[in-house]
This record gives sequence, structure tokens and C-alpha cells, in this order.
Amino acid sequence: MILKIRHNLLINLTLLLIFSMLLCFTSCSKTEQKTEQQTVKKVIPPASSNLQKQSNETGAAETKVMQIDEATTYSAGALPPGFPTDILPLYPNGKVDRAAVSDGEGTLLQVTPDSQDEVLKYYKNLYGQKGYKTDTPMTLFGKMMLGFKKSDSVISMTLQKRDDGQTFFSLANDKK
Repeated sequence: MILKIRHNLLINLTLLLIFSMLLCFTSCSKTEQKTEQQTVKKVIPPASSNLQKQSNETGAAETKVMQIDEATTYSAGALPPGFPTDILPLYPNGKVDRAAVSDGEGTLLQVTPDSQDEVLKYYKNLYGQKGYKTDTPMTLFGKMMLGFKKSDSVISMTLQKRDDGQTFFSLANDKK
């Protein structure tokens, strides 16, 4: 019983964190794009071995990768090393905004020109084939939140239509 309460609390806290991140990303996205390099410099100086630049899958752009601690890696623009794509796969027409991985659990933020319904349909089908049950979606302040549950893991998803017409969405997994 205590584990179930603890698990539900963890899910609620994760959804609250994702919701807060979405609010920040949507209201500050232009500011973040201009100051992202400065923010990274404040957290980890460029001379540090923890900050790396890597090419994304196409090799066209550079990506910032930060090793936060021994278990956590953060990346902007691509997936960090060790990201669990088997649990949190990329959306076919999506672009990675940010991602993080820690002890096999991940958080993935993506943007796509596709509609929320198309994104939701894709992941419902994908997770349904993997044996996940889909929670009833809940919409709050224009953001849709839902979860996919299985005996050994929970995937939390949040979707939102941005002012530029694109769909911004996040996926986060939690091992039970």
C-alpha cells in the first residue's frame, strides 16, 4: 500500500515537473535559445571535460551534452549516450529538443509539425503493441497529459500546441 502511494506520488510529481517545464519552454523559448550557451557556461565552464559537443544523427549541427553526475546525462538537440530508445522511441517526424537519461530512465522533449492527435495515435499504437495500458487523457491549461502503464514501468506523456503551430511533447519513463 505504501509503495502504491509512493508510486502515485512519484507519477504526480513527474507530471507536475513536466507541466512546469512545458510552461517554461513555451513562455521562454526565444529567450532560452539566445541564452542557452550562457546558461551552460554558468553550470559547467567550457573548459570542463563534462561539456562535450557532438554531431547529431545527420552530422549537420552540434549538440550540447552535459554529464550532470555519475548517473545523469543531459543533451540539447539530440539523445544523450545510453538513452533508452527501446522505451522512449523518437517520433518519426519529431525533432529532439532536449533529453536526459539517469540510471536507465529517461525524459525526452520533442517538437513536430504534426498534430497532437497524430502524435497521440502513434504512441498509443506503439505502447499498446508493447503491452501498455493507456490512461484517460486529461487536459489542463491547453496541455494534454496521460500515462501508459505496464507491470514494470510507467510512461508519462504531455502534449501541447505551440504558438508557432507545432506540437511540443514530452515522454518520461519510470521503472516500478
